[in-house]
Amino acid sequence: MNVGRLFLTIVVAFVYIFATDFAIHAVWLDADYKATAALWRPEVEMRIRFLWMLGAQLLCAVAFMYIWAKTGWRRRSIGDGASFGFGWACSNK
Repeated sequence: MNVGRLFLTIVVAFVYIFATDFAIHAVWLDADYKATAALWRPEVEMRIRFLWMLGAQLLCAVAFMYIWAKTGWRRRSIGDGASFGFGWACSNK
């Protein structure tokens, strides 16, 4: 296992997870969250929990990339990555 490549993929995975979460929650669902504001925590309280969220996203990226690197898959194509990610996501529910 190449540690440099593993670190780079962890960074890329973290950026991807953060970007998709931002797109989903801050862009697409923003109007819905504002319409149902009484159901959610106040924004000030959520800002306090932001570092915990970043830590959880980083932990997911580390776990996913480490398991991916240790599985021994040699083809490592986009399709293999997508099937691995889909299987991993479905097994965590």
